[in-house]
Amino acid sequence: MWQRFTERARKVVFFAQEEAGKLGENYVSTEHLLLGLLREPDSVAGKIIVRLGLDPQAIIEDVHRNAAHGEGRLGQDMQLTPRAKRAIDLAYDEARQLNNNYIGTEHLLLGLIREGEGLASRVLANAGADLDAARQAIWHLQTGGAAATEPVPSPPPPPSPPQLVVRPVTTNSSINRFVSNALFEARELGYEQPASEHYLLALFTSEDGLALKVLEVLGLTRDKVLAAIESLEKEAHS
Repeated sequence: MWQRFTERARKVVFFAQEEAGKLGENYVSTEHLLLGLLREPDSVAGKIIVRLGLDPQAIIEDVHRNAAHGEGRLGQDMQLTPRAKRAIDLAYDEARQLNNNYIGTEHLLLGLIREGEGLASRVLANAGADLDAARQAIWHLQTGGAAATEPVPSPPPPPSPPQLVVRPVTTNSSINRFVSNALFEARELGYEQPASEHYLLALFTSEDGLALKVLEVLGLTRDKVLAAIESLEKEAHS
């Protein structure tokens, strides 16, 4: 997918890594992607943010007020969190719906708004960002002339993908994401390798799929499952 990113979109991803490092984090989450987007004010996403009447500086300040601050070491390889991966998957889907054969900053913005759970989505919602309004603004920009869109890489040079994702362990991309999400959940809870409960938590980061729908029908949320896991672990060690 990375080879379909425009030059500006790739810069946003690298800026996101820098922003994560500044906050002492060793992973790239949705808020870091949003900060990366805001470092490209002349991009299509930057124009859309202004057109929607949003205040970039207020968004930055809101992110910094609510973002986690860690003690990570700069220079470490960074991985995308499950929510950041989902935002990028959604950006890909938004590009497809717009019949664009590239992923630009405007698609990343749509993906962050649409993701719905990460800090970036919450901050954008608080700022007044609306998904349908953003889509319409992008459509108007794209149909208003070639100057409104970002240069499409054609053909793109063989890329060196950013060190952001866990290397695939199977040939199925959906399973790759599921396994990497389970590994992330395990490490978030202090385990080196995922166990069954971490795979259960990873189901909640799936964009679709029958398993997630079943959990929703049962009225289960990630927070409820995580609370039950933590409660059982306490009982087991008491």
